[in-house]
Amino acid sequence: MKGLLIGLRAKKALKKQQGAEFWSVHSVFKHAVNLELNEDIITLVTRNISPHPFTITLPVEDMVDLGLSRGDIVQAGESCIALKNGMEIQLEQTPVWDSRPHYTDDFFTKNELIKRIEALKEISVLEHKGGLSEIFKNPNITNPFIKASHFQISRLISSQIARDYKEIVSSGKALIGMGQGLTPSGDDFLAGYMVTFLYAAPLSGIPRETITELNGKLIEGSNAKTTFISWKLMNYAARGEISLDVRELIQSLLYRSKGGNLHRKAGRVMEFGETSGSDTIVGIMCCMMGLLGMERYLYGS
Repeated sequence: MKGLLIGLRAKKALKKQQGAEFWSVHSVFKHAVNLELNEDIITLVTRNISPHPFTITLPVEDMVDLGLSRGDIVQAGESCIALKNGMEIQLEQTPVWDSRPHYTDDFFTKNELIKRIEALKEISVLEHKGGLSEIFKNPNITNPFIKASHFQISRLISSQIARDYKEIVSSGKALIGMGQGLTPSGDDFLAGYMVTFLYAAPLSGIPRETITELNGKLIEGSNAKTTFISWKLMNYAARGEISLDVRELIQSLLYRSKGGNLHRKAGRVMEFGETSGSDTIVGIMCCMMGLLGMERYLYGS
């Protein structure tokens, strides 16, 4: 079998090895198989999954067909991944997807951005799947998890408006690991937040180098508070690297030249996991609310 596409970070993880190495199967799902080696991760995904920095896209519809189970060992090198059943994934001619951020400077005006954020908020509410989008749907929050998240998100937005970097880090850290699953809701939120902060940096007047440093401080020590997979996702997001679908949504929200099909692009992200996509979108919106002084929009208004 030939790989269809390999993310830049997956390519680099395999390239830095001294020949083939033995990777352990961390987890198996219908559309993804996560492989780990020390502090590296590679995820094999089906053809319908948006590429991520560390994914290898395969021409299959169901990862169960690979016959892998948690704890299995596979031998992976730059040119080939050998599975336990004799199946091989050839990578020599697999195109590399560049996950590094793609910035432009043709931003919508502030008023236009506010309208686009309002439209994204409406999509989040109308297609509500649970998770953190509840903070927009219901101003009278009773769910303890959502209530605690709402408090920290409010702190984060207020501190962003005030440019209180210490408080941004404190409130952001409080969200790490909040929620359940392989990527908790708080982590998905922060991934969307951190990437958006970098893409929208000129609107804040804060240099991207400063934001990258701030993001790094925000997730410092997060490996002890969340899952391995989520920790790696946040590390990439802190540098502006995220899935293609999320990148295109952020670009569509911010940049005039990329502004088409906002609803369709949001819909694609909403399909991620049980609530991962919607939680990421909440992070995108809340970052922009902080940058544009839209704090009141958080309270179901």
